[in-house]
Amino acid sequence: MLEIVITGLTFLSEKITKVLFKQDSYQRDLSEKLKAIRNASTRFADLAQLCSYREIVTTRLEIQEHQRLSKKAYELLLHGFEEAKTQSSKQNQVLGHLGNNLINETEATQQMIQIMALRVKKLEAAVTRFAEKTPSTQLRIQQG
Repeated sequence: MLEIVITGLTFLSEKITKVLFKQDSYQRDLSEKLKAIRNASTRFADLAQLCSYREIVTTRLEIQEHQRLSKKAYELLLHGFEEAKTQSSKQNQVLGHLGNNLINETEATQQMIQIMALRVKKLEAAVTRFAEKTPSTQLRIQQG
């Protein structure tokens, strides 16, 4: 019976050794797989961070380009307003000059009319005096 127990113990010992060996092998495989997962996870985190940095840089560049375009559009708009203001000022100056010329010409015309009216009065007075001095003219005036 001792032989059976020894045979049984030997068998059990071999089985336990095989199980321990398999468990050790399984544990090594599991450790290698965990290590591979950690490496993949680290690479994924690095790639995700790199993509994030790229997006930040791209977004920053797009914002800078938008700011540049916005500033350019503002400057163009401001230039357009300044040009319109300058044109308006020039037109106002021309119209003011024309208005002043018209006023001056109107005043000159009024002065000429006054001068002409005085001359007509003087001419009427001269004609009246001439008519008074000339007897034949007085007769015609009385007959006429």
